[in-house]
Amino acid sequence: SPTRDTMPTAATLRRFHTTLANYEPALGEFIADLVFRKTSKGTQYYESQDQSTVVIHRATTTVSDLAFMSNKNLVSVVIPSSVTSIGYHAFCSCPGLASVVIPRSVTSIGYLAFSWCTALSSVRIPDSVATIGDGAFMGCSRLASVSVPSRTALGRDAFPCWTTVVRRPAVAMATAERGQTNIK
Repeated sequence: SPTRDTMPTAATLRRFHTTLANYEPALGEFIADLVFRKTSKGTQYYESQDQSTVVIHRATTTVSDLAFMSNKNLVSVVIPSSVTSIGYHAFCSCPGLASVVIPRSVTSIGYLAFSWCTALSSVRIPDSVATIGDGAFMGCSRLASVSVPSRTALGRDAFPCWTTVVRRPAVAMATAERGQTNIK
């Protein structure tokens, strides 16, 4: 079992994934360029260039509940295409988070997931998202409008009352992504 002194550096970590299985970091602990989060499925780790930019590890399938809650320094996050769900309060109260690109692999966004991200002015919801939880974007005071697939189930108060929610057919997004501008 590794200790703080024997834990691999970020540069060598990719070769030592199994070393992490027995390591018990403190909640939210930063080591080199990693942040650790304990979940019901064990300890997950996220690569981070610094505390303002987080790159979630490409093998992660779930952004855990409360994963980055109240990170006052978070400005940007890269969510890989391996992620299928974003947990409740995952990015709640991250006042510097300005824009989020949710990958096509995500099928659910938990309740209050991005709530009170007061700088959030842009979010892209892909056709794959089946559900957006209650209050998921509540309190996002700069979020003026958002396009949501018509088949996506919206929780109560998923978006602030001042946000214009445009429901779009699934095919419109696919056509726009291919670079075609004449949508019929």
